[in-house]
Amino acid sequence: MGPARAGNWREQALAILIAGLLTLAWTIADWARLSALILPDPDDMMRLAQIRDWISGQAFGNVTQYRLGSGLAMHWSRLPDLVPAALIVGLEPISGRHGAELVAVIAWPAMLFAATLTLLAGIARRLSGQAQAGIVALLLGALAYPATGVFMPGRIDHHGLQLVLLLVAVRAMIAAPSARAGGVAGLAIAASLAIGLESAPLCALVLASLALRWALGGEGRAVIAAGVALASGTAATALVLAPGVWPASLCDTFTPPVAWLTMLAGVLLALAGAIPGSRASAGRLAALAAAGIMLVTAAPWLAPACLAGPYGAVSPLLRTLWLDHVAEAQPLLKTPMAVVIGYAGLMLAGMAAATLNAWRNPRDAAALAWAGLLIGAFLLSCIQLRLAPFGAALAVPVLAYAVVRTRARGRPLATAAAWAASAGILYPLAASALPVTSPPEPARAPCLTRANLGRIAALGHGIVAVPLDMGVYVLATSSHRVLAAPYHRNGDATQVRPGQTGRTGRLRRARHR
Repeated sequence: MGPARAGNWREQALAILIAGLLTLAWTIADWARLSALILPDPDDMMRLAQIRDWISGQAFGNVTQYRLGSGLAMHWSRLPDLVPAALIVGLEPISGRHGAELVAVIAWPAMLFAATLTLLAGIARRLSGQAQAGIVALLLGALAYPATGVFMPGRIDHHGLQLVLLLVAVRAMIAAPSARAGGVAGLAIAASLAIGLESAPLCALVLASLALRWALGGEGRAVIAAGVALASGTAATALVLAPGVWPASLCDTFTPPVAWLTMLAGVLLALAGAIPGSRASAGRLAALAAAGIMLVTAAPWLAPACLAGPYGAVSPLLRTLWLDHVAEAQPLLKTPMAVVIGYAGLMLAGMAAATLNAWRNPRDAAALAWAGLLIGAFLLSCIQLRLAPFGAALAVPVLAYAVVRTRARGRPLATAAAWAASAGILYPLAASALPVTSPPEPARAPCLTRANLGRIAALGHGIVAVPLDMGVYVLATSSHRVLAAPYHRNGDATQVRPGQTGRTGRLRRARHR
């Protein structure tokens, strides 16, 4: 085994150890709620409810939640359900259903956390060209708030898986240009978009970086492979993962308009890379510009629903009363300064380090791409706070490089400062000195307790009206139907009659909840 391969194994073992120890500490701290399967966020509870319905016999392509309102066709993918469901089914004969579910909701985020740390270490080595940067990235990744929040026990919703897929695409983006690297990037992006659109802007930046690297003299096979993989991967997910209710009138997740646009983007990217004789940078840039113009021109025809944005179908009343108050959907700079520091501190430090690295190495394509990614992540977080965890994770490799480079100069104070600036957990601690001390976390209603959920579950079967964020907890811990939960496909969104599972059945409109 060569030194590089041995170093990889050491990083993987250390990543598993760190993820395991932190998961154990987090599990002990939240055991009272976790042991009762009261998970951190309403989306985690809904994911568990969806998995249970699937295991109990609901069709793979039917993601409708029949006990929510009059029956709600969810905007979710089955892809994040696969591993937790497999764990539950495999462990149930040994530990019973409750024990199997408890293991699944703890193990799945831990597995994703270990994968994230391993990817961050590999990316840091690639960016810096130094083996020790990988170990530093592992340590910084363990402290990379708010990215670490998506891997806590019980966080089985899709954000952790999306972050892993984004890092897979980014690792391929900075690898030596090849058909394999391009194919991996294209498939990872296709899978991420099949889960949801949160990471779509960052995925677009990854593809843009691949394309620009080719335009400035890189290997064309990488671009062709990325385009083919994106288009074919999207087509495959549309065939396998498209739910029974797949509305072309919406653009809030992987719907037909998104699928068509993504496939077209992949085809145009592959064609641009395959144009004969496009060896000069000017010719390649012209080919990419033409592809971009065709994609933008086709968008209103292929995906008119996307012109209004993902929440275009939400009624103004529902937007005013609820959506405008969802913490993760708020612009970063409209939140209190304590939130800005806690959520964006690490990302800003990474952006500064990446920009300085790109300034020093203007011919290094990876350095330029990383600076672009972090600047893009910050600007996107200024639109919606939900992108901040992605930006925090992307900051880790370049900050690890900065720590290694500073330490090599033999300046202890500068090295200590570099470590402090790179430790994401210090930013929310510093923000606690300001008047608003808590970054926006999923709020728990005061009545959301294990005892109260037990009392509700013991009531006679019926429809329960509770505070909005509590609705999913009642749904997942009882056999009751609930009047409302924090999901945007209501109002004018189409919903399915109970029992309908096909793609072409009659739909009815729901009343505002």
